[in-house]
Amino acid sequence: MRDNINRGGEKFGTEDLEHFIARHPAVADGKVVAMPDEIYGEKACAFLVAREGCTLPTVAELGEFLLAKGLAKYKLPERIEACESFPVTRVGKLDRAALRTMIANKVAEEAKHKKSVG
Repeated sequence: MRDNINRGGEKFGTEDLEHFIARHPAVADGKVVAMPDEIYGEKACAFLVAREGCTLPTVAELGEFLLAKGLAKYKLPERIEACESFPVTRVGKLDRAALRTMIANKVAEEAKHKKSVG
């Protein structure tokens, strides 16, 4: 199944973005899913597994790397979540729905916290 992100009307597939991310020397593996956004509807969130002995890049560092590789700016991930592994379905395939749910819950929790603090 192809996963797409609709960022303010600009639609793009996550597979292309994952291929670019895989070229980063500090990234062992990366998956990209849509995360909810109040302004754009959706934005890209990259779940990354670091290579052994490496530190994951920041959003800005990854963005610079991807732009240098020729990726369009609107496709850049706007959030990175570090993880050890990715959730899988009962048949052992990547569970993108679980990743989307994880980031949606986290974004909702942060928004709730921001409102109670702000």
